[in-house]
Amino acid sequence: MPYWRKQDMTIKTGRTYTGTVTGTAKFGLFVELPDGRDGLVHISEAAEGFVRSVRQAASKGDTVRVRVLSDDGERISLSMRQASPAPPERTPEEVESHAYETAARAEEKLEALTVRLEEQENRLRLYQPDAVQTKE
Repeated sequence: MPYWRKQDMTIKTGRTYTGTVTGTAKFGLFVELPDGRDGLVHISEAAEGFVRSVRQAASKGDTVRVRVLSDDGERISLSMRQASPAPPERTPEEVESHAYETAARAEEKLEALTVRLEEQENRLRLYQPDAVQTKE
């Protein structure tokens, strides 16, 4: 964007803009906004859920969408998390289907672990017959 256009642009609190990551720190990302000023995306606002490092969310030079949380004239507080659209709502049928799939996978894993445990007990019986107690 030309220099004279940047000076005319006003950043407004609550609006979403596209910016460029200009730097990273342990506590967040610095993002250049369309008006040429830099704002800070705190690590807690970098992405949904836990973020161990801001580099998980973005790196220097990346283009990101940010929402302006506050602008006191000197510091601009930004959020990438609040700029992303909310995940779509699932229908009750989708939730139920997902629950059944998850339960089926858990049951398969439990069966596999039970088989492995039985195999280990059988091997132990071969080498130490008195070490394994039988179930009654």
